[in-house]
Amino acid sequence: TEKKETVEALRDEAAGWRIKDEMLRSEEDALLEELSDAKLAAETWPSREALLKADTERLGEEILAHDAEEEDLTKSISDLTDARNLKRNAADGLKQKCQGLTDDIKDVDAKIKELDAQSTLLEKQKIEAGGVSEDRELAIAQLQKDSVHAAERKTQEEERLTERTLKLDEARRHHE
Repeated sequence: TEKKETVEALRDEAAGWRIKDEMLRSEEDALLEELSDAKLAAETWPSREALLKADTERLGEEILAHDAEEEDLTKSISDLTDARNLKRNAADGLKQKCQGLTDDIKDVDAKIKELDAQSTLLEKQKIEAGGVSEDRELAIAQLQKDSVHAAERKTQEEERLTERTLKLDEARRHHE
């Protein structure tokens, strides 16, 4: 029995050594494979290094090109914004001029009405008096001239207003 126990212990010990041997062989195979990979990497490093350098240089050039393009786009946006603002200012100026011309036309209309009223009044006075003095006749003639002049000025102002309105509409269309 003692021999059996010794034999059994030796068998167990041998099995343990077999397992350790297999583990060491597996570890040796893994290390050999790792060594092979390292050798291959060392052999191919110069060509891979050249490719990596070329890729790095190419990417650097692309970054510079993108930076230049971004700078150009930023300048274009700034220029377009400035142009838009100029057009807005021009449109606002034209609106103000149109408003001014409209006010001038209203003033001219009021003056025409006033002159017409004065002319009518003088005509009535002429008829009632049965005659007109030379001063009154000159005053009537002057009022008639003023009335004609005011009507002509009104027409001119309306034409200018129409022209300005067309320019404003055109500026609005370009702005849109």
